[in-house]
Amino acid sequence: MAIIESMDVPVASRRGAEEIIERAAQLSERDVVRLAKAARRACGYLHLRKKWGQAMRSSKDLILSSNRVEEVEQAEADGFFALIRALTSSAERKGHDTSAVAAAVQLYRISLEVRNNQQDHETSLTGLRVELRNVAGRRVSARLGHAALGVGNATRAALIWDLAQEGHRYGPSDRQVLIDPWLKVAKLPSCLPS
Repeated sequence: MAIIESMDVPVASRRGAEEIIERAAQLSERDVVRLAKAARRACGYLHLRKKWGQAMRSSKDLILSSNRVEEVEQAEADGFFALIRALTSSAERKGHDTSAVAAAVQLYRISLEVRNNQQDHETSLTGLRVELRNVAGRRVSARLGHAALGVGNATRAALIWDLAQEGHRYGPSDRQVLIDPWLKVAKLPSCLPS
């Protein structure tokens, strides 16, 4: 799925986010676990938690003020579904039947679109997690949330790449904190200036 085309998001930023999502769909199970560990480290370790929290807050404020909310939300969701595609592809290569996962993904997508019934949303997410655990295993499926956080933060950083400025509330160091877990498993998209 392509990022919503918007005049507010530069082409390079949009392409960078799309490249991250495409690469996320190709990750191996091992890379998904590595990404999850890196994201968990970034948001959970005491010495990194403060930097990560500040980067998340300042990026959220910047996203709201720059009218990029829809683009970022869509990219984060697309990143999550890309990880699921990566895990189901891996399971299919191992000979597992992934049709139940596809059905669970459809139910979850519907619950995201409706958004007015939190219980249905949580039920469909639980069903998706159960089906993923059945095909990908407990070790991998348990780390999906942190891996999705890693991809989501990377797409977020890409979509507001041009807005990070030295001396402002959201600067290049905040951008780096958000994209670092992704860089543990993949390269920085070539269209984003380093």
